[in-house]
Amino acid sequence: MKALIDKVVNEFSKSEYPRIAFTYSDKSLEIEIQIAHEYPLEMQSFMASSNFNPKEDYLLLRAMCPAIEVIEIKDPNLQNKGFFNYLVSKLLTIDIVKFVIVQNVHSLEFAYNLYESKRWEPVLSPYSLTETTIKRMIPLIRAKPEEFEYINTLLIKYIDKFEPFWCKEALENFNTFLSSEESDEVLIGASKPKPPLNDSPIALILHEASVNNYEINIPNDRNIASERGESLETYYGKSVFEDYYTTKEMFYLP
Repeated sequence: MKALIDKVVNEFSKSEYPRIAFTYSDKSLEIEIQIAHEYPLEMQSFMASSNFNPKEDYLLLRAMCPAIEVIEIKDPNLQNKGFFNYLVSKLLTIDIVKFVIVQNVHSLEFAYNLYESKRWEPVLSPYSLTETTIKRMIPLIRAKPEEFEYINTLLIKYIDKFEPFWCKEALENFNTFLSSEESDEVLIGASKPKPPLNDSPIALILHEASVNNYEINIPNDRNIASERGESLETYYGKSVFEDYYTTKEMFYLP
């Protein structure tokens, strides 16, 4: 396994990235490394400063923050063998790399694991802290107030660095939704779909698909949450972020 990852990272280091995306695919695994669509706090702060020159700095910034977009382990013998952690550790050995990002995480289990890990921190942006995301976190914050302290601390770090408007807006939305009378099921999007407003064929088909999705996914997610000692609400709240980053200092925490 390590030899294969060493080969992938060696090819990546010699590739044309960040001018073009890096891809590797064979019968065992598939990896795609893209430029990041959102950057960690330090990079966002630099990009907002007068020192940032887009023509000169964008390419360097992208090289410093490679983003793992796709990682698929096809070979069952390589699964659950520490493949992901070893890949990240090897990327961090490249001289120019200061951050490794994992983006567009759509697996709830993977997103939950990243949230729970001290090695990783969510990349905050106006796109990661939408009203939908914040509402989905409210039941978690109600059940575990310390989680709001964590998010609030992250937002304050951004505000102290370069005062982005979306941070203050996010804090206002958190406070607004914390006083909401909507049920936890509604807030996390786990309530049973209501009948369509009309009986058109398309509306009926979409409603049937929504019901089927609800009847399959919700019980499955509830079981996964229970295995982790979470309620469905807290599990969903910890799985909302799709982009995370790490650094050498963070990744090698004792």
